[in-house]
Amino acid sequence: GQCDAVVEAEKAVIFFELKSKMLQRKSRAGDDVAALADLAQAVVRPQAQALERHAFLREHGAMTLVLKDVSTNTITLGQREVLKLSITRGDLGSLHDRAFLPRFLQTGCVSEFATVDPTRQADLDSLHEWFRKLKSAATRAGESIFDAHPFSTSWSLSVFHLLLLLEHTHDNESFSQELQRTRRVITPLMDFYAEYEY
Repeated sequence: GQCDAVVEAEKAVIFFELKSKMLQRKSRAGDDVAALADLAQAVVRPQAQALERHAFLREHGAMTLVLKDVSTNTITLGQREVLKLSITRGDLGSLHDRAFLPRFLQTGCVSEFATVDPTRQADLDSLHEWFRKLKSAATRAGESIFDAHPFSTSWSLSVFHLLLLLEHTHDNESFSQELQRTRRVITPLMDFYAEYEY
């Protein structure tokens, strides 16, 4: 397979999946079907891909990354936690919140979204397909979708959030620590940046 980026730290392996997909104008205007279709590409797809890497690493104990046939690097899982980080080109607002993401991923794994207008049901085919892949990869990775805190090792951040974290980072360990600091960030009253600094 292919992986966008990996950060190795003492207690964690962090898989990055970067997507340029954003909410289209229809989604931002309140079209819920369009919004779900966009979230399929911006959030569900990268999380499914990152979970595939997690599943492979768990099944084999190690994976070798090859960079353009020039260099290789072998990652061994050991006792480390695997974190999955999807990065979007722009800010999705509260859709990045860790209060939203795990529940959204869990919901899509245990049910299917149906449209009021049956002619638009096909618009959600991609969403359901990525949820099926996510559920399969989660099972292989040993992550139960019925846990009290499902998908607790999954993050969704924008490039801007990532840059903020990198301002406080000087190596892999400090990046892992800064990412973990955002584990409880929710933004009902303040934006991510104010909440993070607080």
